[in-house]
Amino acid sequence: ARHQTEADFWEFVGQPDGKNAFTIVGSAGAGKSTTMAQLALEAAHRGHIVLWFTEEMGGATDPLVPIDRFLERVAPTLTLKDALAILPKEKELLVFLDAINEWTLSPSAARESLARILTLAAPTSLRVIVSCRDTAWAGLKAAFTLDKTFSAGASPSSSGDVTSARLAAFSEEELERAVEVYPAVERLAVGSLARQPLFLRVVSTLAESTDIDLGDLSVLEVFDEYLRLRVERVARRIMRPPEKVAQAIDRAMMNIAERGSEFLTRTGFFTELPEAIAVSLLDEGLFKYSG
Repeated sequence: ARHQTEADFWEFVGQPDGKNAFTIVGSAGAGKSTTMAQLALEAAHRGHIVLWFTEEMGGATDPLVPIDRFLERVAPTLTLKDALAILPKEKELLVFLDAINEWTLSPSAARESLARILTLAAPTSLRVIVSCRDTAWAGLKAAFTLDKTFSAGASPSSSGDVTSARLAAFSEEELERAVEVYPAVERLAVGSLARQPLFLRVVSTLAESTDIDLGDLSVLEVFDEYLRLRVERVARRIMRPPEKVAQAIDRAMMNIAERGSEFLTRTGFFTELPEAIAVSLLDEGLFKYSG
């Protein structure tokens, strides 16, 4: 699947038909961020101008804001229009927006922001590449219409779902290639752990954090740090102390253990935890719906 995604991506970059969006959709841990990182790195090696933004977008609520901030650092008076005008021939400006499902915007506000940047990109050499979790795609896909979005299929589905690539679990070959992006995985691997997509998700998240040195961490410490980062994100989002969020997770896990089960019912989950924390934990992927 990822070989085909790469082939489709380069067709998208080189195509002249005015479609400026490339969408990568998949389940949690399917390797969306890893695939995005590989494409961005290769694009930079090929001489394209690459901008990469995580789900936090530097604290901004509109993807155009961090782009403008970057250009201001290059030259105080440089505008996006000017930057696109001086790009070398056949060298596009590629803007990667990773995990748009984790933006702090409401789905409607996120759709409006995406629509603005796609409208701006339409007549230019600006290309927008996004990744999104499949469970959130239905609420965000409206901005990615057929006239703006590259589709590898013969035609979009009847629901209007124009998707450029859908990622499932990694194959062995694909995981081996992904490991090259995050060398720490080889050192931290225990048995087949390095071949699990969710483990790569954990490592990639920590690798993007500037205050964490993966080289000094054990496997258990990696998971502890990942949980700490996610708990802090939830705490900031709902404006509660991280300790309260951590305590809520502990209560849920103790409830599961006491039941001798591997899950809570939906009713039990929302009964056990405050609604704001429960919803945020689901959004962050620390818990997930099943069945």
